Amino acid sequence: MPKHHGFLRTEKLRILPGTDGDQTWQDMIQKGRMANLLETRMSKRYCLPNDRSDGLPVPGIVSSLQHQHCARQNLFGYAGGGR
Repeated sequence: MPKHHGFLRTEKLRILPGTDGDQTWQDMIQKGRMANLLETRMSKRYCLPNDRSDGLPVPGIVSSLQHQHCARQNLFGYAGGGR
């Protein structure tokens, strides 16, 4: 698993690493699936490519990531270290 996926999984969502948290992680990914990213205002504005000239949908995964920067907290406002 790429390092940035582990960060989202353990630091933001607080899902256990390894097989103990795999089902919960897969459920979270499934919840974020979209048939067409172009149906969301934020995706249209911030994601590239933000339009297809052929009119076909752009499938993807959407996750809300609110963040803050504070001493002794991770990027998501939790006490440092999700494990």
